[in-house]
Amino acid sequence: MMLTRARLRLIGLWLLVWLCQSGGIVLAADKKLVYLALFRGVTAAEQGFMDYLQAQPNHNIEFHIADAETDAERVQGFVADIRLHRPDLIYTFGTTVTLAIAGAMSKVDNLAYIHDIPIVFNIVADPVGAKLISTMNASSGRNLTGTSHLVPTATQVNAVTELGDFHHVGVLFNAAEKNSLLQVDKLTEIIDQGEVNLSLSKFPIDGDLDPALELTRAINEAKQQGVDILYLPSDSFLIAHADSLAKAAMTAQLPVFSATDGPVEKGYALAGLVSKYYLVGQFAGYKAWQVLRGSPVSEVPIETLSRFNTVVNMKVAEQLDYYPPVNVLLNATLYR
Repeated sequence: MMLTRARLRLIGLWLLVWLCQSGGIVLAADKKLVYLALFRGVTAAEQGFMDYLQAQPNHNIEFHIADAETDAERVQGFVADIRLHRPDLIYTFGTTVTLAIAGAMSKVDNLAYIHDIPIVFNIVADPVGAKLISTMNASSGRNLTGTSHLVPTATQVNAVTELGDFHHVGVLFNAAEKNSLLQVDKLTEIIDQGEVNLSLSKFPIDGDLDPALELTRAINEAKQQGVDILYLPSDSFLIAHADSLAKAAMTAQLPVFSATDGPVEKGYALAGLVSKYYLVGQFAGYKAWQVLRGSPVSEVPIETLSRFNTVVNMKVAEQLDYYPPVNVLLNATLYR
């Protein structure tokens, strides 16, 4: 019996369906657009995020990167740009960008923010304090999920005491950055409880003035007031000008303890207790993949990594002629 063209097409279609159902053919997924709203360029966090998504089987993801280049005014234009592109998912870096796009919990009905596209935030030090969510390790009930990179403040304070015989901490922070203000408040609360033998002095930085001069002024004031170690929070302004901070701190012979890995790795700080940006980015990528695969973003919990790394820069230790205790070095990642 001769097969007509119609029957051949029907048989071919049947074979295609059978192969797909049996796993013999994997069809390419629909292309997904992921919009990355950044504050200071692509960091290791974004690299980890993109690497994770691109490593998933059958992925078909296009990334659109929007960078504010540390200009808070540029962040205000992200919402309009997002509405123009209509991405399948939005990734936001940091507290400033996330609040500008998602809004706080009290803004869930405010049309100035994005409420109809899933948002995965990353590198937000205190999502609860920023009022993005009500509690950690739970789902938000709104159109966002995400990860926090910051080691709990009490754990960091204990790490400072283990680093050496330090008693007077000076914290530098950008007075205009909400993320930094939240960290300073938490640091103040922990030290004021009196459970550790530390005192705290605060040195706000005016971001509108010359960064090098401002940092030199603040660090000189810290030295004059008897500070014996500086604390560097997760502050985008200070991290962007960490080279100036490092020069001033080295001149004053003041060690710097950092809440994030970058300043230690690059030789701007002596030590820190950190969550690696790349790993936090991978964790955020895992959450984004859940959402892109169909999980409701409102049900994906907001979490932080449970393992932290002590990091020490040995070149900085040599320049300061100060080396942390052996028990700290034995368990630390050492940069040389």
